[in-house]
Amino acid sequence: MWLLQIHGKGLKFGIYEDIGTKTCAGYPGSLYYLQLDAQTFADWNVDFLKFDGCNMDPNMYKHGGYKQCLNDHENN
Repeated sequence: MWLLQIHGKGLKFGIYEDIGTKTCAGYPGSLYYLQLDAQTFADWNVDFLKFDGCNMDPNMYKHGGYKQCLNDHENN
């Protein structure tokens, strides 16, 4: 497995994602998929995660940001 090769060399595996609908580069974001993405990253043994906030309503930051997104998703 490729991850064992990375860790076998003493390196860490990091991944980039976005809390919004798209990443800053326009790839799909994690909005409405936070739990699924979190489980996927855990399954992949990701060591580091960088979350950006592109393509997200700035007002969500004022009201708890990531936690609010997750709560809104769970209540729908």
